[in-house]
This record gives sequence, C-alpha cells and structure tokens, in this order.
Amino acid sequence: MSREEIQSLMTRAKRSLRSAGNLLDDGVIAAFGQHLVKSGRFTAEHQQSLQAAFADRSEGEYAGAFPSREAVERRLEEAREFVEAVARFLSEGVERGEHQ
Repeated sequence: MSREEIQSLMTRAKRSLRSAGNLLDDGVIAAFGQHLVKSGRFTAEHQQSLQAAFADRSEGEYAGAFPSREAVERRLEEAREFVEAVARFLSEGVERGEHQ
C-alpha cells in the first residue's frame, strides 16, 4: 500500500471518528430536550443555545469558519445562562436528595 493510500485511509478514519462523535453529541442534545426541556426543568431557549453552540463548533471544526465577535459574545452569554441554570437544577436536586 502506498503512502498516499495510507494517508487517505487515515483521513477517512479521522472523519468517521468525528462523525461518530457528532452523532453522540447530537443524541445527548436530543436527550436533553426529551428529558429535561419537556419536563420543564430547562427552557426551550436552553436547548436552542446548546444546539446553536454545537452547530457553531461543528462549522468551525469542519468548515474552518470563524464566528464574528458579536456571535462569540452572544454564545458566551448563552453559555453563562446555561451554566447558571444547570447549577440551579443541581442544587435543587441535592436539596431534594435526588443527586446522591
């Protein structure tokens, strides 16, 4: 097998691994919506922020796209709000004895 063929196979393998990771990430996002948004523990906006951040990351990773400063600032604010919501969720669960 030539060096070029090996390199081509390695490139395809890396692409397949990234795709598998994306499918897993996407499944986690779907489960978040199904179990936590539908139950009212988190808002639809939280899921939308999570989906948008994932899409931005994928676009940057695969297309080499660079977001604008405004887009980054928006995602950072959404991330702060998301983390605060998760912290509230976890602390409420601990108070009720759910996360032990």
